Amino acid sequence: MVTIPNALSVVRLLLVPVLYLLAMQGMHAEFLGVLVVSFLTDLVDGPIARRLNQMSDIGAQLDSWADFAVYVSLPVWGAWLWPAVMRIQRPYVTAVLVSYIAPVIIGVIKYGRLPSLHTYGAKASAVVVGISAILMFGFAVYWPFRLCVPLAVVTAMDEIVAITVLRSWRPNVRTCWHAIQLRRSGRDIDHIPNATASSYHPQGWKGER
Repeated sequence: MVTIPNALSVVRLLLVPVLYLLAMQGMHAEFLGVLVVSFLTDLVDGPIARRLNQMSDIGAQLDSWADFAVYVSLPVWGAWLWPAVMRIQRPYVTAVLVSYIAPVIIGVIKYGRLPSLHTYGAKASAVVVGISAILMFGFAVYWPFRLCVPLAVVTAMDEIVAITVLRSWRPNVRTCWHAIQLRRSGRDIDHIPNATASSYHPQGWKGER
């Protein structure tokens, strides 16, 4: 489905190889400019999707793939362009990266695809990490990124609990509390055709096998 938010996610994905090229060429200012555009697309695609009633599973997955490509690549770009900054910030960058990757790995193992929870914590982390990364790389202001660590850790714990609770892949679950409520009501399996709570099996539901 071609929608404005989906197009923004595709643009963010397409900007990833551009950012790699700029980083490899050592084009610091150009890199930061494109990175800002990438972060802005991530900032506005969700509100636009809700405003235009264009939320979809495909859109949630596109957004997750774009986020994954950008945030996993960010330390690589930083090491190429600002190695001294990365040496100073290595413990904090590592902590944020592990906090981001851990729920992704657990989600892929459980659901066979990237989780797309888009929790409140994840949205807040994306904004804070984006702004603090620009400050860190562009202006050598380090302390905002260090403040990202507790937020990233709490967000990771919230997402891991939500993934553990939800029996099937489901997008846009705001917190682990919302996941628990979905599980209690049996609505956490709405995305699986013909699935019911009684048809649950550790290897999947009758409706998805």
